[in-house]
Amino acid sequence: MNNYIQEILRIIRTKNDGMVQSVMIFNKEGILEYYKKGDENLGNFADEVVGKSICDIYENLNETNSTVVKALQTGESSVTNEQRLVYRDFDLIISGTTCPIRDETGDIQGAADIARTVKVQKQRECSDVCLESDALNRIVTGDDGMVRLKKRISEIAKSDSAVFLYGETGTGKELFAEALHDLGKRRDRPFVTQNCAAIPGSLLESIFFGTEKGSFTGAERKAGLFELADGGTLFLDEVNSMPLDIQAKLLKVIEEQRVRRIGGEKDISFDVRVVAASNEAPSALIDSGRMRSDFYYRIAVVNLTIPPLRERADDLDLLTKYYIDYFNHKMHKNIQGLSQMARDFFHQWCWPGNVRELKNTVENAFNIEKSTLITMDSIPDLIERVALWQQRERGQKKHPGNDHTVCEGNVPERLVTEADKNINQVLSGQRTLSSALQEYERLIIQRAVQQSKTLTAAGRLLGMSPQRLDYHLRKLGLK
Repeated sequence: MNNYIQEILRIIRTKNDGMVQSVMIFNKEGILEYYKKGDENLGNFADEVVGKSICDIYENLNETNSTVVKALQTGESSVTNEQRLVYRDFDLIISGTTCPIRDETGDIQGAADIARTVKVQKQRECSDVCLESDALNRIVTGDDGMVRLKKRISEIAKSDSAVFLYGETGTGKELFAEALHDLGKRRDRPFVTQNCAAIPGSLLESIFFGTEKGSFTGAERKAGLFELADGGTLFLDEVNSMPLDIQAKLLKVIEEQRVRRIGGEKDISFDVRVVAASNEAPSALIDSGRMRSDFYYRIAVVNLTIPPLRERADDLDLLTKYYIDYFNHKMHKNIQGLSQMARDFFHQWCWPGNVRELKNTVENAFNIEKSTLITMDSIPDLIERVALWQQRERGQKKHPGNDHTVCEGNVPERLVTEADKNINQVLSGQRTLSSALQEYERLIIQRAVQQSKTLTAAGRLLGMSPQRLDYHLRKLGLK
């Protein structure tokens, strides 16, 4: 009898020592082959998990944080004092040991996970015993810089300091904001989000401060965002789109931690941690006059920069597998990965839309692919983007309306020419900075709309909602 079979038998015959204990045996492909039930009270858990990988069983596990994957890949054992696992509507707090199972030659044939359940409860009821953040776990990475950033998040979450997140569209800024909230002392209080680009600036004041009935035509008595987030966190996404007059008013409110509703007669105190995010560098915003420096320094006590996907190429395969597993679970499919040709196209592209673009590409493929691998046939949009980019790189003639996605920092020639012209006119006093910026905005939006079939597609390229894009089109006289 192979010695690894003897080891498996020894593990599964171990008697329960009086505590709630379960045993899982995984084969070398990471598939659960045997489950010895503890007393977790999870319904048909045993019937549903055999035949699945550990990352498919628990929603918050992936290749970077699973002790089973670690044991299979590295041969290292792990001892966990307290770990939170998410299964359907349940939060499990477990402690246990995970170890590799080797044969007589030392080759890894599987892994054993022996766990004792400390606590089982309905999801979202977990408080002080929750030692991990779901949001932080969903930031899948093997990049050293991103790993350090995640560790910083864990430390910064302990304070109440305002945090400013800078990263390109699609890098996952909201996940970092959620992690700051989940890991801090405010986790049991509200987490309120507002995309500042999603609504016209004229409505922002009433949304932030709240209104009293009759303060203007149609106004009702309504709490503002600061009141709704009292005791918790207020996440301001795309804060770079906020008008300067609103920035001045918010500065005073945030400093004093008091707000007065529009039409109200008294101040309302609140206790809110502010986390802001921008897809433009703060230095560029301040230099261009689109962000007040005093407002920036108030909301940017701590600055964090999230690198784009093209700067962490090693994460591409990791994230692709994560989203394949995610959509397999969500769409009840069994796609195993990418074909070699499809993978080559993935690596050929620079992903200007970052993780969000990658996720959408995988999801789109899931709606097309009929085999067990994502093939070239199910990524037509990606193939077209790569082809157009390479065509530009070779300097071949472009087709009208097809000159779009920018890779490797390349900027369409027309935009460069117009930008230089505008800069010279501003510096020579022939036009104002604001009018030059508006013209540049017009050119970019025109280009996005020309190459897109719908407002939704154009908005995705520009990192804004269709409603916000429609507002800009009307403002710039393009519609």
